Order: sequence, then C-alpha cells, then structure tokens
Amino acid sequence: MDIKNITFFNFGKIKSEKQAKTIMEHTGIAFYVLGTLIFLIQIFTKNFFAIPGALIFLIIGYMLHQSHSRTGAIIGIIQQLLALSIYVFLATQNQLVGWDVWKDAILSLVIFVYAIRACQAAFLYHHLIHSKVNTKNLITKTLLAIIYSVIYAVIVYFIFIKLVPENLQALSQLAISVVALLGLFLSFNGWLPFTKNKSVCVN
Repeated sequence: MDIKNITFFNFGKIKSEKQAKTIMEHTGIAFYVLGTLIFLIQIFTKNFFAIPGALIFLIIGYMLHQSHSRTGAIIGIIQQLLALSIYVFLATQNQLVGWDVWKDAILSLVIFVYAIRACQAAFLYHHLIHSKVNTKNLITKTLLAIIYSVIYAVIVYFIFIKLVPENLQALSQLAISVVALLGLFLSFNGWLPFTKNKSVCVN
C-alpha cells in the first residue's frame, strides 16, 4: 500500500469533492476514537470534571463525519488552540512542568494540524458542491450559540463557586471554556431550542 494514499499521511492538494469528503469523514472518525478514549480514561481515573472535554471531541467527530460541517472544523481548531494555550500556561508553572504536560501539548499540536486539514477540506468541499449560506439562519444560530454559551458558562461558574471544593477551583476556567464550546456545538447542530430546522447551508 502506498503510504501517500492514506488520508492521514497525505497533505497534498485536495483535487476532488470525494477526496475532501473522505478527509473530513476520516478526521471525524479520529475524533470519535479520541473522544471515546478520553471518556473511558476519565471514568477509570474518576476525573469526572474532564468528561465534557471528551464529549466535545465526539461532537466534533459527528459534525465532520456526518454533517461535513465547516463550523465543526473551525470549532475543532478553536478547541485545540484553547487546549494548547492551557498547556503552555501549565508549563510555565514550575510545580507543574513535566512530561505529562508536554505530552498533552504535543498531542494537541498534532490534533490541531489535522483540524486545520479538516477545515481546508470542509471549505473546499462546500465550494465544489456549490452550497450557499443561508445568512438569516447563520446569524440566528450564531446569536443563539453565543447566548447558550454564556448561559452554560454562568451556570458552571456558580456551580464551582457554591459546590466545588477549593482545591478544585483552579479547574473552573477550563470547565467554563469547555461548556462554552459545548454550547456552540449544540446550537450549530440544531440540538437546542430555537436552533432546530435552521440549516446554514443550502445546496
């Protein structure tokens, strides 16, 4: 088998609709696998506060694999930029410097590269199939996504203030970021009130 024909080793020019679609679907499957592994690891280690991060991977996978979504690809990039910034912050704290931090940072960088590739494929795919954007629905979903993200973030903030022990308060910023992204995902997928049956793209 020619290694250049394997999706994850082929970073050449995307030449067709089929190739763009394949890249998105394969990247979506990779996000499924990552999300499932992270979920199982957090359950096994009883680190329940990190479970929303695993759910985000699964939702990105769904958006890429099933919906061939440009939004999913963009949010995948945002997610990894957020993760990288957190790991860089942790690496600057003397007591937290270690292989675990750098290992996670390297993994996030690799995922970031593939998220960019998926984004490239997503935009080219929609260009090749001549899909058009429904501006009204895009504006509506964007506004709702922001509103839901803020609501989720506020809820998590008060949960941490009222219920979470002081030794876990440092996780509040990460948890708030995760649920804010979750609000974006659910809104753009039409899974929250007033976001259903509002397709952003029209073929």
